[in-house]
Amino acid sequence: MHNVFHACFLHPYKETDIHGSNYIRPPPEEIKDQDEYEVERILNHRKLKDGNKYFILWKGYPITEATWEPEENLEHTKDILDEYWTIQKQKDLHKRKK
Repeated sequence: MHNVFHACFLHPYKETDIHGSNYIRPPPEEIKDQDEYEVERILNHRKLKDGNKYFILWKGYPITEATWEPEENLEHTKDILDEYWTIQKQKDLHKRKK
């Protein structure tokens, strides 16, 4: 016996009242009449001719909803940016020692 099944047995997922919402996303904070989301951490960066872009994991959201954001969109995340660059510098030093 194989642990496979035919695709005709699959059905679309539907949320129910018993189960509730599958994934509740936190609402944005409103700062100066603009919606702002909290950064959980920076996952990666890439250098472009017009500056850096950062791959952002948003607090309370799954990684599938992480987005690339330009540095100017991260004006309230100085601490997280500083921490990210400190870790990157440590990684670079570790690579050079090998």
